[in-house]
Amino acid sequence: AFNEDVADPMMLKAGDILFVPVPKALEVTQVVPLESPLEGGSDVVIRGSGFVYPAHCKFGDVIVRASYVVDDVIVCNSPEQKQPGLVPLSVSDSKGDFKDSSFLFHYTVGMIPFCDTPGARPSWCRPRLGIYNVAPLRVPQDIPVTLVVTGTGFNS
Repeated sequence: AFNEDVADPMMLKAGDILFVPVPKALEVTQVVPLESPLEGGSDVVIRGSGFVYPAHCKFGDVIVRASYVVDDVIVCNSPEQKQPGLVPLSVSDSKGDFKDSSFLFHYTVGMIPFCDTPGARPSWCRPRLGIYNVAPLRVPQDIPVTLVVTGTGFNS
């Protein structure tokens, strides 16, 4: 029998069931965008699993508190950095320890040019985001529906 009134595990009697949530392992699967100007200020969306409130992000050696946290998404604002270049990006776990991700965050001087900008190098540019179609245009309320967005620049 499950006893909802038992808040203290020491008060359990034989036959009582105690449910203890087990946190998911922290994993970072996607970071968008992966770059920011040296001044920082970019909202960085980090997707994965096992995020808990309060979460923190570490850009190199600089720690910032996440502004939005749910189990599979957090948002951190990129802090200012002194030098351009790549820094490791990590996220805190439920104990406050930082778990390294495989993602490197790039700080740039100015903005990264669009690929169609004259003189832009193909290895160092970003495509323009273009949305051409969204389907379906209307969906029923409270019914899961797959929304298909087609366009360009989504994987940059």
